[in-house]
Amino acid sequence: MFKRPTKAYYDMMGNEYPGVRLPSNPEICPFEGGVPITLNDEIIGANGVSGITPPNDGQVVEAGAKAISG
Repeated sequence: MFKRPTKAYYDMMGNEYPGVRLPSNPEICPFEGGVPITLNDEIIGANGVSGITPPNDGQVVEAGAKAISG
């Protein structure tokens, strides 16, 4: 739908107030941990991880997406 990792929204919102993340679109989760899954440069799905810290969630989800994408 948005064709980018959720970390992109986190970065766009800035880090001035890291505890406050209030996107105007309720479909956006502005934390690291969600990535699109691609195959042959086409988005075929998405993967999300939550439960550790956002940077750790990002590492886990990237590893999973890379394994799926090949």
